[in-house]
Amino acid sequence: MFHFSAPTLLSEEHELLDFNSGEPSLDDWLKKRALKNQLSGASRCFVLCLDNKVFGYFSLSAGAISHELAP
Repeated sequence: MFHFSAPTLLSEEHELLDFNSGEPSLDDWLKKRALKNQLSGASRCFVLCLDNKVFGYFSLSAGAISHELAP
């Protein structure tokens, strides 16, 4: 049985190379921008891992769009 970690903040120690969500734009953001955004304070990215290998993530950011602009 697999025991994934509780959500934890992304760090340089997490293994992202093999992560594949099935959506290339989400994979690209995680691998290229998530840590930079976190370090700048633009967002916080939480990952679920088995050991240090990332299997899932979510990100939180303060921001808003008007209801009229939302799809």
